[in-house]
Amino acid sequence: MIRFQTLSFLSIVFIGLAACKKEEQSPTPKLRQRVFTNGKEIEDEAVKNRFIQKSGTPFNELAASSDDIIKFIKPDTVSFNLSGTSPFSVVRNNSQYLFYSPLTLRVTAEYSASPLWLMLKHVSPLFPILGSGGTFEYITREVRVGYADRGAVRLSVLHYRFKRTDRGTAHYENSGYLFNEFNEAAIPHILAGDTLAIQESSLMLTIH
Repeated sequence: MIRFQTLSFLSIVFIGLAACKKEEQSPTPKLRQRVFTNGKEIEDEAVKNRFIQKSGTPFNELAASSDDIIKFIKPDTVSFNLSGTSPFSVVRNNSQYLFYSPLTLRVTAEYSASPLWLMLKHVSPLFPILGSGGTFEYITREVRVGYADRGAVRLSVLHYRFKRTDRGTAHYENSGYLFNEFNEAAIPHILAGDTLAIQESSLMLTIH
């Protein structure tokens, strides 16, 4: 059974928006894995595979069990797995659902300009606040995206591995997955010292 957890209020200084733990199964050939550096996509399969295989979070397709459900408490409110987490508000546009967490999280100005934030296709607005030391930070909310699919919800899953290198030395690295989609507009913001790998897949949740 998948444990859906809501992101809590926290400061993010290049720590990523790591999602909850899930059961996983082996990768399938249909999954598209992409790697970028210096504003361009890497086409060499051997180079891509080496980088992806070193990810702290394996790029495996997530598998839902029969207990993994989504419940519409009201037309504009859902809960995931009846797990006691705070209900998400819902905005529907045709077959697409955008799920907004009621809890806020804090994002630094540095993080909001990084590929880890820019790679998210669906985000909540950033509201500026004065952070510690007189620096500006932002308040926002987690957003998940899904699609109506034959009486169920197909929840998008975005695996990622990001590595920032400074003069040949590993400076920062993060990996994980989110319930979001990749934003192509992030590619030009991936610098020469950055490498970002992503994999897009989905997870079918029964509507309860």
